[in-house]
Amino acid sequence: MDGMPLLVVMTVTYGRMATNMKKYILIFTLILTASLFAQTIQSHHSTLLKKRGAAVSSETGEVFADDFEDGTLDAWIVYAESGNSISIATDTTHSGTYAAKLVYGGSNNRNVMSIATDNLNSIYFRCYMKFPANFVGGDGYPTTDFFSFVDGAAGVVYQRIKHDASNRPRNWDILSNGTTDQDANYTHMIHNNWFLVELAWERGTGSNGWTTFKVNGDSVVGIGSLPLALNADSIRIGTYILNENPNGYIYIDDVVIDSTTWVGAKP
Repeated sequence: MDGMPLLVVMTVTYGRMATNMKKYILIFTLILTASLFAQTIQSHHSTLLKKRGAAVSSETGEVFADDFEDGTLDAWIVYAESGNSISIATDTTHSGTYAAKLVYGGSNNRNVMSIATDNLNSIYFRCYMKFPANFVGGDGYPTTDFFSFVDGAAGVVYQRIKHDASNRPRNWDILSNGTTDQDANYTHMIHNNWFLVELAWERGTGSNGWTTFKVNGDSVVGIGSLPLALNADSIRIGTYILNENPNGYIYIDDVVIDSTTWVGAKP
């Protein structure tokens, strides 16, 4: 009988220790679960940042990249009006398995894919594009925007396609807010093959801003001494409001947006 109180105490103590141990295990499990959840969220958040245009590399200045190899347009805001469409294509690509395809058939209707940027004051945009020689831009629109940097409702830079008398793509034309447009020559409009296009813009200070357009690494057309006080909060591809009877398609692949330097050709 003398040992019973000790046994009771030991039993109670052990029970308390077991209960506390369960609490510790539960707390540790909760902490570990929370940590793994946070890592998952951070990983997903980083992916969204890369897709949505927030800076992903302070060293390189790259703010966005999409080679469409996830097989979706989830990174983009897509706006296709009646008769037009924007989709993922596999019939021709610059690299990999997928590219974006913009189909035009709607008279006076938009066909736009855009990405938000973080009020940038300089952009170096790169992509590859391809369209057929028989692309018809519609009647009555000799010049149509295709690549655009935009600040709210105000256009910062428009890289435009000009058409010939048969409404087929003829040459490039560039326009910046408050300036006179500049034409490129006829030799840099390429049909039926993938080609590299790059559009750069620096806001600068005062009137020392500039914009330049390159095709396959060659400077094609540009504007200097831009007196522009705008930033760019979005980039649009395909802002191509065509008039009557457009017919054709354009492919886009390997898009990269940098805020510091020319991206250049895909390795």
